[in-house]
Amino acid sequence: MEEIMTTGPQDHNFGTGPAPGHPEPNPSGAQDYAYPQQPQGDLAPESGGQQPRPAGMSQTGPGSGRPGELVTRFLARMVDGIIVAVPIAIVVVFLQILGRAMGSIGEWLFGILAAAVYVVAVMGYFSWMEANKGQTLGKLVLKLRTEGPNGGNPTMQEAFKRNAFNLITLAGYFVGAVVSIGILWILGSIIQFLAGLAGLAVVIMIAISINSSPTKQGLHDKFAGGTRVVTTE
Repeated sequence: MEEIMTTGPQDHNFGTGPAPGHPEPNPSGAQDYAYPQQPQGDLAPESGGQQPRPAGMSQTGPGSGRPGELVTRFLARMVDGIIVAVPIAIVVVFLQILGRAMGSIGEWLFGILAAAVYVVAVMGYFSWMEANKGQTLGKLVLKLRTEGPNGGNPTMQEAFKRNAFNLITLAGYFVGAVVSIGILWILGSIIQFLAGLAGLAVVIMIAISINSSPTKQGLHDKFAGGTRVVTTE
């Protein structure tokens, strides 16, 4: 009995398994290959192969800033208005003084020159600053910048087009100066007044379009091909 119990079936594999810490060999003889694991949680790619955006990045356009709010943009425009108006006013007054010293014709000619300087200075300031710097001084103070449709600074053409609404008032001012000779100054004043009202109406329409847009793009932004104003914070 004791001999039968000690001479039963033996486990011939005992003591022949893999050493601790080593993988068990593949019975089929094929070589094992390690495949990279898919990232889990927040690092996993979104559906469609798109990688998730970093926290704080805008979901509404190519830039990284949030759309600029209407009130902030209005304040930036006010700052720009002061910056542009002060030096222009000095030049215009100087030209008008020179014109009056030369009589009625001189006053008329220098009035046209002053109007031309005003138009070029306003359009040049906004277009050049946005195309080359991405922001005017007012936007710099209020931490805003203008982006082109594809990100980055807008082109000169895009910057000019988005500020072209200023030409309504500016053109009226220039035309009014041209016709304001002799008794026709009344007609010139009427033209300038009506142009000012038309310009104000366009500004109101732009403000409404900005406020109603989820990306805060106004009519002038769409006219420029899709420019947008975003924060720099």
